[in-house]
Amino acid sequence: MSGRRGRRRERGDDDVGGIPLGLLAVHAIAWALAHPWRALRSLLRPIKALGRRVRGSLKSAAGLGYLIVWSRTADRRPTFEDVLRQEREERDPW
Repeated sequence: MSGRRGRRRERGDDDVGGIPLGLLAVHAIAWALAHPWRALRSLLRPIKALGRRVRGSLKSAAGLGYLIVWSRTADRRPTFEDVLRQEREERDPW
């Protein structure tokens, strides 16, 4: 069986489940135009999830920064220079 009749058509990379990508794109556009709110909601769902992840990361980074600043100022005892400056201010008011 030589010729075109005997061969089965192999599915290429340009079709999804037997539907060409061009037809799939036309179908998706028609669906989006017919149901604009559903299309918008389906587009916003991953953006919303990404926003939650970013917000969580920012909260973690801000919390870590606050913890670092707090740990450096929480138990600060006067240094030797502070003691000298305080004694100098007590003796010489000018």
